[in-house]
Amino acid sequence: MLARARWAAAVVVLLAGVAAAQDQELTTRTQVFVVSGGQLVPATGSNVRPGALLEYQIEAMNSGPEAVPAGDAVVTSRIVLGFEYVGGSWRSSADRVMTTFSVDGENFYVPPIAFGGTRDRRVYEPHEYRAARWRILDPVESGEVVTFTYRVRVAEPGAREPARPSAPATASSGAFRMVSYDMRWEGDVLWVVGEVRNTGGVASGVELQVIARNASGRLVDVATFWPAGTQNIQPGASYGFRLPVTRDQSAVRVEVQIVGTEVW
Repeated sequence: MLARARWAAAVVVLLAGVAAAQDQELTTRTQVFVVSGGQLVPATGSNVRPGALLEYQIEAMNSGPEAVPAGDAVVTSRIVLGFEYVGGSWRSSADRVMTTFSVDGENFYVPPIAFGGTRDRRVYEPHEYRAARWRILDPVESGEVVTFTYRVRVAEPGAREPARPSAPATASSGAFRMVSYDMRWEGDVLWVVGEVRNTGGVASGVELQVIARNASGRLVDVATFWPAGTQNIQPGASYGFRLPVTRDQSAVRVEVQIVGTEVW
């Protein structure tokens, strides 16, 4: 009975909508539909049942008089306990979006999301994600509406909540460490030059993300890359990289972070 009560409460929260915009100029509206026979039917308390496939549709509108600068518009949607995200189901009307997910509802990472060291490393599956976040990498003009959709499946009542990480540090990057990095302009191209080290016990590749910002701290461009390609970096070894980031002349600083690893 308690499990059913919690499930029913979760349905109420889901139907109320749980999307929020980080930028104060953005307003969001969330609708939830049941996917049935290839059709979308508005979700109600009577047709949301265990095993059902649901689709979130989120509209984010710039209700302010000015354009929201590139990288400042952020929309977050919580995934209520009892509903499981369907991996790869998100879509957006925006051309350039940085999509991250959270397994604790607070810290967001580019999948795959993993915690732990070499021996106890645990990779979280998409159905364990507790929130999704989208950062729009182009300006959002006044009155413009950007849409996001994603799907969840309703879990069976009484399903156990997945174990969450004990600490939010180093998701997807427990085996690597940034040694150093710097930026330099060569002609009209901004390059990032740096070094990353495999501090774990398994040879693997690493994915890095570079964010370029202007003097006011606003994002002007972002680049994601595997510096070693599909080459595994050996344990204890460092790998130097030199890669182009942007041609936007307003960029004055960069941030480099580890966002993923893979054994090739």
